[in-house]
Amino acid sequence: MAFGDLIKYITPVFLFYYSRRFVQSKEDLHGILTTFLVSCIFPFSIFLYESIFNPIAIEYISEGRGGGSRIRGAYADIMNYAIFFIVFLIIICYYFLVHMYNRLSSMKVKTWHLIVGIVFVLYGLTRIRHVSTWGVFLFLIILFCSINLLNSKRVDFLHFCFTYCNHLFCRVFMRYILHLSSVKSKWNVKVKQRQIWHLMEE
Repeated sequence: MAFGDLIKYITPVFLFYYSRRFVQSKEDLHGILTTFLVSCIFPFSIFLYESIFNPIAIEYISEGRGGGSRIRGAYADIMNYAIFFIVFLIIICYYFLVHMYNRLSSMKVKTWHLIVGIVFVLYGLTRIRHVSTWGVFLFLIILFCSINLLNSKRVDFLHFCFTYCNHLFCRVFMRYILHLSSVKSKWNVKVKQRQIWHLMEE
């Protein structure tokens, strides 16, 4: 077993027992979450640099997976960006719910903060083009909206947020499906042409 695989398998177990031992209150939890948000500054800065100026590393996708290219920064795998985006989304949604149910909480994430965060994550997902991360994002948005149903004071916000995110996600998803369909159709045409040339040579 490679050393990298060993770390990958041990880390979830270590985090579980670390949380059981050292996270004894909400203050401890909020400290860990805030620390992660601070740690997002570096990868998000690299991501913005790649998006605005010049990509550091480009990973090309096969035609069977949609074709095109995606950025992966200074990391060896695109999952590094995906993990930061998804965990960032979970934390800002959590802080928003904490502020909603407890106005005295020091974690004040307002509605426009949440919308800006969701839009930023959406933009990031369109740049890294990782299909399974889109599924996780959609699941988290549905879970977040279902939790908001428990608070009748936020029905208007829920309707706006769900409608906006659903509309944006559907547009991006449909564009991806249409692009995938065009790639597959072009591939089928190439296959048929090769078959015809093969028959003509025979």
